[in-house]
Amino acid sequence: MRMVSDRLADDRSCMQWKAISEIAPKLGIAHESWRSWYEQSLVETGEHHGLTREEHEADAVF
Repeated sequence: MRMVSDRLADDRSCMQWKAISEIAPKLGIAHESWRSWYEQSLVETGEHHGLTREEHEADAVF
């Protein structure tokens, strides 16, 4: 996740999909998997709205 964050911070004109498209293949990770993980990391850090992993797990128990 940090590689994408660093790429976006280094080049403010770079869009998220472009950063992920550049980095994911280098690591052998599917683009959509990386996008999903990155989006969840933004939720976990409070940068985006949504349910955290803990909240998802708590909902699954009930």
